[in-house]
Amino acid sequence: MENKGSKAKLYRYIGDLRECLHIDSTVRGFSIPEICRERLGVMVTEIPFKTPGLRGMAYPETKETQDTIILNAHRSKHEQNFDCAHEYIHLLRHRTNRSQSFSCYEKVRPNQNPFFEWEANEGAAELIMPFQVIIPDFVEYYHRKEEELGKEKAEKASIAMLAGKYHVTPKMIEFRLNNLKYELAFYCAGCDIDKIEPLSKRQQIQHNINMDRFDFSILINNAFREPEEFDFDYYFEVY
Repeated sequence: MENKGSKAKLYRYIGDLRECLHIDSTVRGFSIPEICRERLGVMVTEIPFKTPGLRGMAYPETKETQDTIILNAHRSKHEQNFDCAHEYIHLLRHRTNRSQSFSCYEKVRPNQNPFFEWEANEGAAELIMPFQVIIPDFVEYYHRKEEELGKEKAEKASIAMLAGKYHVTPKMIEFRLNNLKYELAFYCAGCDIDKIEPLSKRQQIQHNINMDRFDFSILINNAFREPEEFDFDYYFEVY
């Protein structure tokens, strides 16, 4: 049974958002700050923040001002792209009154709502790097690079290619793919990507699923096997 804060429910919401913004599944590497300014009426500006770890801030509209996102001018354009998406998810999902604002840091702080921060991070990742698109891209690139460079260099080269394609950093791509190991395992076992039900790390723990012990090469090299050959007991090991 799907709960209110499930990953699957959030991803469906983000899918609807992409549709409303006329961003189809073939579009990769778009600018979130540009979309906010030109299509959504959100003011996006940059300030060289002095506060350590501060990445972005968001202010809901008032009678005098429009929705506003402020990004850290010290961060790269690819970093700002994700930061802007993160702040926009806050504006969409978490405004409870017109006086509320959001300040987002490298790590969640004690005074922040951890669920809001998870949802903003996960929503931003799905907006820029939809799991139904980035997983097939990764598998395709990995196999291509494995043939060219060998297994040891294939992962790093594939992540670098994806970072350029999606306009984010390699670190963001790696973090995203690590959070999609459950879905990646099903896809590489031959399951239809459109029929895979995403599960968050918390939900995986609740279902006694442990994907952290597998590296990408183990998961990807199960690609093109029939779904009935997938060893669920092997992957879904009880802690």
